Amino acid sequence: MAIQPEYAAVPFDLAIRMVRERVRLPTERWTDLWQEMHARAFTVAGAMKLDLLADLKEAVLQGLEQGTTLDEFRKNFDRIVATRGWSYRGTRNWRTRVIFETNLRVAYNAGRWAQAQESRDRRPYVRYSAVLDDRTRPMHRRYHGTLLPIDHPWWRTHWPPNGWGCRCTVITLSERQLRRRGWKVSENPPPERTVEKTLYRFGQKWTVRVPEGIDPGWNYNPGIARWGEGTAEEVLRAEREGSGRWRSLEETIWRDFDLPPELPLDEPPVERARRVETREELLQLVREVFGGDQARFDVAGLPVWIDVPALAAHIGLERSIWLPLVPDVLARPREVWLDFERHEETGHVRLRLRVLKAYRVKQGRALVVVVDGDRGYLATITTFPLSKKREWNRRRTGRPILARHD
Repeated sequence: MAIQPEYAAVPFDLAIRMVRERVRLPTERWTDLWQEMHARAFTVAGAMKLDLLADLKEAVLQGLEQGTTLDEFRKNFDRIVATRGWSYRGTRNWRTRVIFETNLRVAYNAGRWAQAQESRDRRPYVRYSAVLDDRTRPMHRRYHGTLLPIDHPWWRTHWPPNGWGCRCTVITLSERQLRRRGWKVSENPPPERTVEKTLYRFGQKWTVRVPEGIDPGWNYNPGIARWGEGTAEEVLRAEREGSGRWRSLEETIWRDFDLPPELPLDEPPVERARRVETREELLQLVREVFGGDQARFDVAGLPVWIDVPALAAHIGLERSIWLPLVPDVLARPREVWLDFERHEETGHVRLRLRVLKAYRVKQGRALVVVVDGDRGYLATITTFPLSKKREWNRRRTGRPILARHD
């Protein structure tokens, strides 16, 4: 059977979309990314080449789009490994099962969350469902049958999958279905203590606390991380109205990577633009800078699209004079960072691309240009005087995927 029965009711397009939109990110270990970060990045521990990750991602997508089986994935895996020359850790059968089933289960259950949010007015309850065979974890067996409102905090940490190889799932229910089946809403989730687990992250011992029935790194809701908490309209509105509520999930800054406190100064390749007074003038200028209504740049192997009318409608008129520098920042950046951020209200996680370059401008002044990308599109353009080092260094957070200081 191509797709396991517990996943069959989930719309394929939600799961496919989640996997397809995940950014390829090389990592040494699975713990290099933590919890919600995995909802935004496609990683395979030890796979350090982007072309290798691209091939593995496409092989996983075949399982979602075409219903290929684990055996078929293993054939593709053998071909990819032979072509790319990857020496992976672990046995072939164990490694392929982990890659294939983990990605499918996370994608399907994230899709189920999105589906449940859109139907929550009609089906406001969620019931935890374990497989109940000899492979079921004891705590997952206790979770089985837990029936709570969809907005109960327990679902933020216990939405499946809840560990490596976890086959649990959920079903959503209406009031009428509860009465027909004779089920009652649980007064409380099953009692559960938290336990300490010691892992290794970036070569250091690292202790975390997790519910005893959940593997370390799995006590999060992949659907909230990918889609947000609420309907799509509510999530978009909350994020639009609360632009300052994004907080970094990373703790690393430029010092942690032995980068210098300043960027090299480059000569600007073009003259600064004229000041504009109206949105119509700004739209014309942005079209001149990018050569039309749409442009695309490859930034450290990641695509960044520019939607010119949208950009002209959202940036401030005062930024017009430095717009001609943006194509150079994207084409020849000095630093490129990836930073995972969580929205404080909705729980939605995004992977922010941040591109930096500094220029020597007239009269002894220097300028730092910071371009942010989100979901493959240019999102914001910010400029700082070089002298305001503390302000622009705050943008050097997360992990650098390119740093040129020659």
